[in-house]
Amino acid sequence: GMKEPDGIIKAIKGETGSEFLPQKSAVSSRNKWLASGSLASGQIKIDNGAVKALQNRNSLLVVGIKKVIGNFEAGEVVEIIDEHKNVLAVARIKESSDTINQNLGTQNFEVANANDIVLL
Repeated sequence: GMKEPDGIIKAIKGETGSEFLPQKSAVSSRNKWLASGSLASGQIKIDNGAVKALQNRNSLLVVGIKKVIGNFEAGEVVEIIDEHKNVLAVARIKESSDTINQNLGTQNFEVANANDIVLL
């Protein structure tokens, strides 16, 4: 596809540079996220088992996904929602929405690594 000026996107999302925030600023990064929540490319609805996995700091696997909402590419940020549409987390996703949809139900297919998931 066309090369979009993703430097602008990264700047909006605060991804420029490679600063790693110390753990104590996790709350402020959550607040920043919530304040700019419209930046999510899409949503992924997950089942209760996957909710528990995320809360235990595990990765998100395709097998826990019930529905993909919106279109997004690998590397984009999406909201993770439960079956009641509560936003639980945001995650940098490893696969595009198309790939996830094609692989729904596949075992051991990681969609977002635990390190790329921020619980809200």
